[in-house]
Amino acid sequence: MTGLLEGKVAIITGAGRGIGKACAEVFVREGALVAAVDITGAEKDVASELGDRVLPIHADVASENDVTRMIDATVARFGRIDVLVNNAATVAGRKWDVDYLSSEEYAVHTEVNFFGVLLCMQKTIPVMIENGGGSIVNISSVGSFNAEERAPAAYGASKAAVNHLTKSVAVEYGARGIRANVVAPGFNYTEQTRRIPAEKLEPLARKAALGRPGESAEQAEVVAFFASDRASFVSGAILPVDGGWSARLA
Repeated sequence: MTGLLEGKVAIITGAGRGIGKACAEVFVREGALVAAVDITGAEKDVASELGDRVLPIHADVASENDVTRMIDATVARFGRIDVLVNNAATVAGRKWDVDYLSSEEYAVHTEVNFFGVLLCMQKTIPVMIENGGGSIVNISSVGSFNAEERAPAAYGASKAAVNHLTKSVAVEYGARGIRANVVAPGFNYTEQTRRIPAEKLEPLARKAALGRPGESAEQAEVVAFFASDRASFVSGAILPVDGGWSARLA
């Protein structure tokens, strides 16, 4: 039985841990060749774990030179690019009161969470078009839909910008074979969130209608679907993968 992504070449940013690493694992299982991109060095561990179907690339998605090198290295190794998963992001600092709306707080999130996504798409789309098209999956957040008291507003705002940018790309490039969609995770088990004390974790888990946090692998399975030809008529969609969190009124 052939895999969901058999023969596809995918770039996955932020692939060193969490959802990005889970995407790399699912994509390889489903037959894809993967460029695993990260800024931490963990991309080498992912490649070592998953084998020669993975090319580790050390890159900062907010650097034009790094992104160009990422594209060139992927094409040199695999010959094409069919899928781009923009997962790399940052949650840097959580300032409140007067600093809640500081330009510095927004700038650091915009650089990676928005500009990094824009830059990766800008450099990848022409390569995809040359090969007849491709699929872009951007990782957003349920925090992009609504605000919550003492939630990191700069993070949510940067992800809301990603939602709109994704729709714009879907509309602009659809006729040239490019699909672009968003997966918006809710509260998810990752290396970071597993360190949250149980008494703080439980209220977050209860916000989901399913009464629990998600697993990175559950996000990755949806990303793989969007990336695959089974989603050939899906573009411009924003899908919460949040266990029903965003379905609630409050």
